[in-house]
Amino acid sequence: MNSKNLLTIVDQIHAYFEPLQIDPERELLYRHLKLTEEVGELSNDLMSHLGHQRKEKLDQFDPNNLGLEVIDVVFAALLVGKSA
Repeated sequence: MNSKNLLTIVDQIHAYFEPLQIDPERELLYRHLKLTEEVGELSNDLMSHLGHQRKEKLDQFDPNNLGLEVIDVVFAALLVGKSA
């Protein structure tokens, strides 16, 4: 995948949320908050992967989700860029 294809996908994802008709400032705030949430989820999984979490979280940890969390962070960051 090249950067042009990636930008097309970002445009499609961004267009999916257009019907919400959020004003630009709120959209940027929302996208930033979503990015923060996704980074937190990735951090949680990384800490679990390293064994540095409470037992309850370690019991729920699925190492197969780590890559998906990275993808979530990347797409959330791209949407912040698109909204800026």
